[in-house]
Formats: sequence, structure tokens, C-alpha cells
Amino acid sequence: MNKATVAPLLILAALTALGPACFRVDENFELVMYVSGGLSTFSGREYLITVEGDSAHWSIEEEALDGEITRQDGDKPVAELRELYTEIRTLGFEELENAGELMVTDQHTYTVTATDGVYTYGFKVYGPSFQPDERYLKIIDAITGFCQPNAEGEDDAAPPETNPADS
Repeated sequence: MNKATVAPLLILAALTALGPACFRVDENFELVMYVSGGLSTFSGREYLITVEGDSAHWSIEEEALDGEITRQDGDKPVAELRELYTEIRTLGFEELENAGELMVTDQHTYTVTATDGVYTYGFKVYGPSFQPDERYLKIIDAITGFCQPNAEGEDDAAPPETNPADS
């Protein structure tokens, strides 16, 4: 190989090796957490966090057992999303793999994925409160905590609403 061929390969190898260090929370960022199964009042719940301009938009969409869809959403500063991602990254989010099976019943399964358009990280875990590795539950709690109206009482979230198309 000549230098013109080797140089781009070295750059690509270096970026690939950096992986998590290059992960960006910007307009290509998307974090999704899907909750399913277990004994509950819903058949599925999706938490979605994206970046829109200088806001981090979050939404929670839930399908009840009767098929009714409700949605709640709001916006927070991107700086808060960067803090969230730093927190879950510190917990090892980018290294966690799917959790092992447990001998418990009626628990939810969580599928968590984050992407920046280049790198994608995630895991699937059943019954996170029963997992020996408590990082799964801490990451889930951090994400659900982010997807809430601001504690200061700011009205940044629309109340849950029924999807009129489902009526």
C-alpha cells in the first residue's frame, strides 16, 4: 500500500478506537428506551430523547392494554442532556451488554439504545432491579428522571393526551 491509501486507514482506525470519546450529543443524537412485558397497565412504553436546535426534546408514549395511546413531552436545555449522557456514560453505558436471564417473573424488559449517527450503544435487560449489576437500574432511573417536567415548576411538558386517531 502507498501513503495515500494508508493515511485514511490510519485515521479511520484511530476514530474507531476512540469510539466513545468521539460520541457526540448533537442534532444527530437519539436515545430510546422501550419498556415492555411484565404485569402492568400498559403493553408498551417508549422514552425518546432527541436534540432539536439548542433544546433536548423528550417524549413518553404509552400504549395501554386497551390500545389507548397517551403521550407526554417537553424540552430541556441540551446542557442537561449532556449531563445525563455523562452520568450514564460514567456508569459504563457504552460497555454494558445485554443482561443475563433471571429466575424472576412478571418484570419489565428494557431496551435502551443511544446513537449519534455514527456510533450506537445499548443493552437489553429484564428485571433491572433484580440484576446483580446495579448499573442497569441506575441508567434506567436516570433516563426516566430526565423525561419529566422540570422540578422548578416550569410548564415545559404537555399533559398526557389521548391519540384522537385511536378513538
